Amino acid sequence: MAKMNPKIKYGNVNLTAEDLEPKNVKVRISMWMAGDVLDAYKAKALEQGLGYQTLMQQTLRNAIEGGGHPVLLPAHLQEEFKALQERVAKLERRLDSRKEKKRA
Repeated sequence: MAKMNPKIKYGNVNLTAEDLEPKNVKVRISMWMAGDVLDAYKAKALEQGLGYQTLMQQTLRNAIEGGGHPVLLPAHLQEEFKALQERVAKLERRLDSRKEKKRA
């Protein structure tokens, strides 16, 4: 759990323990990133009406929580991926249906 920094004047606020949980605390970082990756995040974020840092955070959170495919796919690949997901879901339903018939 994060602790209140004694050097920061928080003013007249009542912070709870929940306010200081790592999920609710933003930490400034500095890192090197390939320019094309940053450009892709900025473009994707603009399409989605988000800030690029928010999109980066969502992507990282999905990755560490096992949230599936990367968020940053080119548009034509997103459409293809969605079509593949739909085909897989359809095949899974057909398999389930066949399993049910065999049980009956």
